[in-house]
Amino acid sequence: MTPPLQVALMQLAAVWVAGVAMVVALVQAGALGGVALVYGFPVVAALYGAAGLLAWWRRPANRLGPLLVVGGAAFLGVSVANTDVPALIAVGTVTATVPLAVVIHLLHTFPGGRLRGRASKVSVLAVYVVALVGQVPIWAFSPASPPYDVVLISPRPDLAEVGAHVQQTCGAVVVVVTVWLLVRRLREYDSAQRRVLAPVLAYGVLAVLAIPLGGTVLRPLGLGDASLYIQFAAVAGVPIVFAAVVLRGGFARTGELSAFVTSVASSSGSRDELEQAVATTLGDPSATLLHWSAAHSGYLDPAGTLVALPGPEQDRAAVHIAVGDRPVGAVVYDPRLNEDAGSVAAVGRVAAIALDRERLAREVSDSRRALREASSRLLETADRERRRIARDLHDGLQVSLVRLAMQAHQLAQEPLGAASPALAARMAADVDEAAAALRGLVNGVMPAPLVERGLAAAVQELAYSLPVRIRLDVDGVSGRLPAPVESTGYFVVAEALTNVLKHADARSVAVCLRTEDGALWIDVVDDGRGGAVEDGSGSGLPGLRDRLDVLGGTLSVTNGHTGTRLRAMLPCG
Repeated sequence: MTPPLQVALMQLAAVWVAGVAMVVALVQAGALGGVALVYGFPVVAALYGAAGLLAWWRRPANRLGPLLVVGGAAFLGVSVANTDVPALIAVGTVTATVPLAVVIHLLHTFPGGRLRGRASKVSVLAVYVVALVGQVPIWAFSPASPPYDVVLISPRPDLAEVGAHVQQTCGAVVVVVTVWLLVRRLREYDSAQRRVLAPVLAYGVLAVLAIPLGGTVLRPLGLGDASLYIQFAAVAGVPIVFAAVVLRGGFARTGELSAFVTSVASSSGSRDELEQAVATTLGDPSATLLHWSAAHSGYLDPAGTLVALPGPEQDRAAVHIAVGDRPVGAVVYDPRLNEDAGSVAAVGRVAAIALDRERLAREVSDSRRALREASSRLLETADRERRRIARDLHDGLQVSLVRLAMQAHQLAQEPLGAASPALAARMAADVDEAAAALRGLVNGVMPAPLVERGLAAAVQELAYSLPVRIRLDVDGVSGRLPAPVESTGYFVVAEALTNVLKHADARSVAVCLRTEDGALWIDVVDDGRGGAVEDGSGSGLPGLRDRLDVLGGTLSVTNGHTGTRLRAMLPCG
């Protein structure tokens, strides 16, 4: 499917051809006649239009193409002054020097298609003022015979001559400023780029001077009408040379690259927008942006399909893009539209930064989402633990205390007798039961050995209390660790051993704790049937992962044919 811009340009080209043909017919029917007047300006206009449309098609991001089309329209506007239609004569007479202003505008925007700096903007504005306002005394006071006197106000040759001198002087000033700016700008390029740009810009300046000064210089040589053809040829060469240099990429397209950087920086960062910007900058609607997938060890297209890069025998080419030594993606393009692979690589380097920015943004977004989910699970786990403690207090310790209160009340109301020792014994037993329940409750919240003697001792006591053979190695943990590390490490071991007892059907378990490189490492390996999974409920392995994430730790679970290995790491700093 042809992109909308290309469709519009094809329609504009058809209108352009019809317009040039119509102007040629009108000029032929005019009173002036002559081959130079009939075909000179229309041919120049046609060349500007054709070069501009081609540059616009191939380099949509470069405004040089549209400006060349405007230049062609200006030359076409001048040529209608040679018809015998009063309205057209007025248009051509008023805009007689606008083509020169457009050429100077082209010089200021070449090669990127955009005005750079305030001095260039002021110079271009000034030249259009000189071309339009400075022309007023000339067409208002220059004597002319009908029908070419349509805009004549009063035949005052003296005023027309003064106006012409003023216009020429102001125009000369603008040309000098333009040359100075161009020379200064050339210093920004390297020697190879200057070798291409300097002759092109010098030719453009000479072409500007060819129209007002060409007749003065060439007429004394006795060339006759040939001097007019030389002037037309000099001006007609400008669009051809400018467009050829832009299309062939004889220099780095810094203007387009700058526009691409601006476009990427101001975009939302989506991959579709980035790919569209790459295609627009390269002037290649078929250009595709692939991204590197480490998981697939290859390149994925925008649909997520693994694709191979084009080979040397194909009509497509590819440029790899990377950030440092890390591959990020590739740009697949049509080498017939971009013969300079260096320009594609420059666009690719900017695209690589944008792709990496998108990756980082996606990772940050994923991290935030994971953090929210982990926080939610931790809150659910904490809430569940509070409900368990409240239930244990209500169903266990509270019942024991109520029973003790009733027994104490009964003992206080009855006189001492034979039943008193038995009642006191029941009270003592109930006190022991309540104390045991309280110790169990406290141990479930924070085991006493962990608080009093540290992680190694708490894990040893836990291991000795379980009905499975445990090979325990805690010699690698010396001294006390930060309290959050000890409590999290203990619950990692406790949860891992609980899973072994519930699910693994293991005969033995190996538990190893060690500190190394400022971190606590925990390995729990069983010889059961394996198959440990995270159920996402907020308890079990997901709960452990959330606890570890809070402290910057990691958790990995590896299932084998003969058991499961759980490894956790906790920074101790």
